[in-house]
Amino acid sequence: MLKINSATLSLTNPRLSQLVLLFVAITLPGLNSECLAQRASKPIFKIKVDAGKVARSKDIVRTLLWLENNQPRAVALVDNVNNVLIGQISPPSYSDVLAYADQSAATGNKKLVELTFVLPSLAAGESITLTGKETEHDTPNKYQWHDDGSTRAELQHDGNPVMAYMYEEVDNGSPERRKATYKVFHHVYSPNGDRLLTKGPGGLFPHHRGIFFGFNRISYGNNQKADVWHCSKGESQINRKLVTTSNPVFGQSRSLIDWNGRDGQPFAKESRELTAIKLKNATVIDFRTSLVSLVEQLKLDGDPQHAGVQFRASQLVPDKTKQLTYYNRPDGQGVPGKFRNWSDKKNESDINKSHINLPFLAMTIAIPDSTTEGKKSGNSVYTIAYLSDDANPKPSRFSERDYGRFGSYFQTTVAPEAPLSVRYRYWIVDGAPDNQTLKHLSDQFANPVKVEVLK
Repeated sequence: MLKINSATLSLTNPRLSQLVLLFVAITLPGLNSECLAQRASKPIFKIKVDAGKVARSKDIVRTLLWLENNQPRAVALVDNVNNVLIGQISPPSYSDVLAYADQSAATGNKKLVELTFVLPSLAAGESITLTGKETEHDTPNKYQWHDDGSTRAELQHDGNPVMAYMYEEVDNGSPERRKATYKVFHHVYSPNGDRLLTKGPGGLFPHHRGIFFGFNRISYGNNQKADVWHCSKGESQINRKLVTTSNPVFGQSRSLIDWNGRDGQPFAKESRELTAIKLKNATVIDFRTSLVSLVEQLKLDGDPQHAGVQFRASQLVPDKTKQLTYYNRPDGQGVPGKFRNWSDKKNESDINKSHINLPFLAMTIAIPDSTTEGKKSGNSVYTIAYLSDDANPKPSRFSERDYGRFGSYFQTTVAPEAPLSVRYRYWIVDGAPDNQTLKHLSDQFANPVKVEVLK
């Protein structure tokens, strides 16, 4: 049996060392974005934002900058006629730290940061120049985390729940408790926060929960196997470090997660980041993660129903409304109650065989409203759009179900010196947008604005 000493590997594996140091850096005293000091209004950078060929509407812009002061804080983004947007400076993701590590020596005292803001609109082919200025006063912060310290951290916006990270450590006290706690996941709420859209433990297929990530066919080392999807043979995903951030622009959770094999030892460490931004009638959640292998010959594999980054809707969907579930795909809107799944079987339909490498897939579900005073309950409709970064591993094989589980997976190998990084975006909206609207959201994500730093 291959044994893993994570403390030793944190010193001998340079990628793991960078991961641990990143989590230490973003929790140092004085780097709390909720405590913005009053500052003089002075320019600190100037950028040109180019829309490219895509018209922009409520586009989420996340771009990297090199600044001397990397303290997380809100900044004012001022255009040429003194219109102001609020941006947020924050630590970069782990994958960006890796990607730009070689440039750090050439930047002198400047440090890599990420700037995030919402671009209200910008016509295709047009550009806008924004000057970043330190804010003179504290910027109102509508995002707040409520963490019980051991099981659950909930993000709220204006007092309404947005998402919750479920991270209770595995409880082996009974089979039931183990099943309820063997892996971490995120719950998602409706855009106005009045109901939960996702399922936790239990119900139809108890291993499906909220937004989750895993593979059911993992191999490594000396013919060792693992399944962190079902976790039925001693496997688990355990949260080892959680950093929650709230500021005027977004709420974010960053978690350091052990992927443990059947022997209870970690064979990989994951840095999972979910960033939520509230818009009118919608919530945007960016899912970004990096997986560092602690072993040789780590292979991630599975099938469309049991691997990858996936979303599982509330148990109310299979119980009450699955016949109303339908999917929007690049080739148009599907029929309620019908779904597709990639398959390479000999007699499989061409439409299923081609269900790969989709730029977007959107699921529309109906959630029953509460029944009051004996009145028959109606349904509220929500759409969850799943947008995939073109840089994610391919082929990316997609899966759908009428009961509300959908997503994609891929096969890949992960070497200790080359972590796996993937990025997705969930756009959760009230109602049922048409295919053209969903394609526009996908085009914005797949073709981000070009940001040029001006001298």
